[in-house]
Amino acid sequence: PIYKEINAERTILKPLLAGVRGQRELNFYLNVRGNKILQDLVPTFHGLAIADGKVYLELDDLTYGYILPCIIDIKIGRRTWGPDATPQKIESAMRKYKFQSEVGFRIVGIRRPELVVPAGSAESTGVQYAVYPKSFGQSLFPDEVVDRGLKSFMPLEPKKTSAAQRYHEERLYLDDVSRSVIEQLQSMSARLELEGKKYRLYSSSVLIVYERFPHSFLNEERNPHCPKATVKLIDFAHAHPVKSSTPCAANQTHATVSQNIKPGARDDSERDEEFLYGLHSLINHMKELQHDFTSPRGSSLESTDDCIIIDPRYDAE
Repeated sequence: PIYKEINAERTILKPLLAGVRGQRELNFYLNVRGNKILQDLVPTFHGLAIADGKVYLELDDLTYGYILPCIIDIKIGRRTWGPDATPQKIESAMRKYKFQSEVGFRIVGIRRPELVVPAGSAESTGVQYAVYPKSFGQSLFPDEVVDRGLKSFMPLEPKKTSAAQRYHEERLYLDDVSRSVIEQLQSMSARLELEGKKYRLYSSSVLIVYERFPHSFLNEERNPHCPKATVKLIDFAHAHPVKSSTPCAANQTHATVSQNIKPGARDDSERDEEFLYGLHSLINHMKELQHDFTSPRGSSLESTDDCIIIDPRYDAE
């Protein structure tokens, strides 16, 4: 990404997509900017910018202030195609992850920094990155989403290979971070239930960022303005405004409403049931992950076979 500095805060420039998708995302940011309930759920929009003859959306850099930010991109919703999708697009979307309608979300990517500690040494000599591509999230079975998926984002080093004090400190730290993520996801859900009926968020994601290690591990002071974790909605090229809606039947749950929506059909429910189903599912999976930090069942450090290790001499971007 292209970074800019504005009033000591860093922003990124995201390319404005061509055609209706770019206009739709721009309109979403413009409309949400004045909505007190929704505006805090998305990166702050600073307007359009031009660089090298191209047009960009200028947005807050959600990793700014973190020393070693760990990032996960999670596409939310049982349905990830808009009402204007062609049959071919619908078929393509459904093939990407066959458990999307069951799980309600899928992991699009993870970028996790790790300290390089030579054998026999207690001091780190650098940083390398474990990068998980789209294919990783698409390979997860529903019963692997926590143990193989989310634990690749928040791994706890096995106790047998780490000093007891370090293990205890990291476990408490990840418990604290995961609780913060859950609280923010719950707040996001509550706000979308209030104001989300104005939009249908097809193929949007939740981006979660946290400091990979406790600051005592890094020998650096924590930025007092940097949160424990950052949780924001991103990607609105398929955010469709709702022009008309009819109330849901009072006795219908998220699941029954979603099951009644056929591929390509219009969702006329009061709330964005497809997106909320996925968001609630993510909250429940995060609670399962957090419970393991409270009462760990064992190692959550996954095999490196699922990821690409980036040489520490190079930035993973």
